[in-house]
Amino acid sequence: MYVLILNNSVCLISSPILVLFKKWCDSSSWGGDGKYIKTNYDSISWRSNRSQDAWLEYPIVVNDEINSIQYNWDEIYPGFTINDDREGNNFVPTYSECKEYNLQPIAVIDVVLPHKGSPAYFIEICHTNPVSNEKIEKLEKLGVKNLIEIDAEWILRQTNIPSTLQIKRWLI
Repeated sequence: MYVLILNNSVCLISSPILVLFKKWCDSSSWGGDGKYIKTNYDSISWRSNRSQDAWLEYPIVVNDEINSIQYNWDEIYPGFTINDDREGNNFVPTYSECKEYNLQPIAVIDVVLPHKGSPAYFIEICHTNPVSNEKIEKLEKLGVKNLIEIDAEWILRQTNIPSTLQIKRWLI
């Protein structure tokens, strides 16, 4: 998360690399309603059934009432809004919003690709430090499948939307 100050107001913005990767996921280059991309491991496909095909900075909350690994946030809280910008089928709370509502995020995933009401692929964009073994083990115990690490440098070297996604490590 980056901090941007506009007219003496603090705004939190996502990493430009995450935003670029999301743009690829949302583009028609990787398919229309159903998305598909070849990778150096295996192809991945997903159908979000939402106006967005990828979500940034997705908080993982698992407790007796909520499981954001099994269900998209808008399935957990359909029509839930925290502010006027967040309605309907694209709702994903920020880390701060989770804390404000006494939800304790276990982790925040850089990019999540949903498939028909559930998160399907959990993607971490790695700049210099790889995803820690502790985080991998914690997420695996909670039921995360398809945890993928992608090198930020590889993303930055692309001059167009790639036809093959270069996965650094398929972690789970």
